[in-house]
Amino acid sequence: MPNYLYAVTAVKENQPVGSFLIASNPDEAAAKATAVLGNGTLSHIVPFCEARLSTMQRNKLLDKCPKNDQIAFLAGTVLEIVESQLVLVQELREKVSKLQEIIEARCLIRFLFTVVERTGAVQRHSVYSSDLETAEAEAKRIALSEYGEGSKVFAVREASKEAA
Repeated sequence: MPNYLYAVTAVKENQPVGSFLIASNPDEAAAKATAVLGNGTLSHIVPFCEARLSTMQRNKLLDKCPKNDQIAFLAGTVLEIVESQLVLVQELREKVSKLQEIIEARCLIRFLFTVVERTGAVQRHSVYSSDLETAEAEAKRIALSEYGEGSKVFAVREASKEAA
């Protein structure tokens, strides 16, 4: 369940007070506000926006929250980022493994090649192919699609011979 930024207004010692709080639901926001206000009377608890890092930074809302909420929010955000990166790394591992299976099943060879752009910049690439002729054709196709007319392909060679 996502966290929300709640705008809370209250009356404490006959004075209006307000704050922003980060909570997962209105009850949690009320509990946090009551803990801060003590015997104050809550007037409004309004969900302001979903508490996402981009929203909070763009609108400079995080600074308006109590320090404990800021720390908890940032720690939770870092944890979410790390968890999502772990998922992406696992997906990448699975795809690399699948690619390796395809390469081995089709007996593909890795070929390295160099492209010189029209500007003179040198780019290095690799392509998997069953033979040199097909690799050269693919290298030319990549050079044309990536760098346009006038780019030149040089030195298409097997990667395994590179190490020797």
